[in-house]
Amino acid sequence: MRIVLINPGNDLRQMFGRYAAAMQPVVPAGLAYLASSLQRVGHSVRIIDQYKTPETAEALALRVATLQPDVVGLSVLTPAAVVAEQLSVLLRTHVPSARYRDWETK
Repeated sequence: MRIVLINPGNDLRQMFGRYAAAMQPVVPAGLAYLASSLQRVGHSVRIIDQYKTPETAEALALRVATLQPDVVGLSVLTPAAVVAEQLSVLLRTHVPSARYRDWETK
């Protein structure tokens, strides 16, 4: 199974202004642990850290589409929630065949 795990980013300067330098993003260790476990059982896993390779949500969704994943997962912290929401809408448009799980309560 082809799996893409994404750590959505955001514009730290826009969000935190002059304090942006103090808000350094952390390595997505949780995604790395998950990827390692998935690879051990035979899955092909790709991690995309939008902080490391900044690109628009649209560009990222198109890049993910070229990977043709069966599953797409996002790890989201509160500061990146808006970007993650935009990205999830675009991913569902560009990669409709991938499996998604909504965790919203109804």
